[in-house]
Amino acid sequence: TRRTILEDTANRSIVTVAMNLLYGACVQLRVNLLRYQGLTLKSDFGRIRPLSREALYEKLNYHF
Repeated sequence: TRRTILEDTANRSIVTVAMNLLYGACVQLRVNLLRYQGLTLKSDFGRIRPLSREALYEKLNYHF
């Protein structure tokens, strides 16, 4: 979590950490599917950093 939004323990709520794990898993799945289809991708393609809950909501177009 060094040098990310999650470095501050106040930002490590269960929901924020869980959403980052799920979002990261989805990104990794998509990258793997592209590779299985024969695309050559850079080794750091799909590497993401943890995001705040608000940033995740924005990326997922989630409105509550």
